[in-house]
Amino acid sequence: EVTRRRIEAIRELQKRGGAPRGIDAELLYVMFVALTIYPMSFPQSVWVATGEDVDSEAFQARYASALAKLARLLGDEK
Repeated sequence: EVTRRRIEAIRELQKRGGAPRGIDAELLYVMFVALTIYPMSFPQSVWVATGEDVDSEAFQARYASALAKLARLLGDEK
């Protein structure tokens, strides 16, 4: 139920131009979830790639900044 509502919210954003229309809303939801949970699910991969601990303030700030940039880029793709 919660997942379906979130997917519908993405579809509404797509209709209004607030999210990329060229990506299936269900798959866009999966991508958003993956981007959100990946560092906490695979901290060893983060360490190998960045040398940073996922719990560090430095990594969290860096990751949040990168996600914000990605969101802006996706928003520009409307």
